[in-house]
Amino acid sequence: MKFASLKILVDENISPRVVSFLRQRGIDTIDVKEEGWQGKDDEHLLKKACKDFFQSL
Repeated sequence: MKFASLKILVDENISPRVVSFLRQRGIDTIDVKEEGWQGKDDEHLLKKACKDFFQSL
């Protein structure tokens, strides 16, 4: 598996510049802030990430 084939969920404390950097390199990146999930606990975010992963199989 290549790194660029991963889908990354970026937490709210990560700079939008990092999100932009990843996307410019073709890495599928979901930003918690863009999704309106800021302030959600880790369990909520983990469930979202797992749901998205299993739907892509």
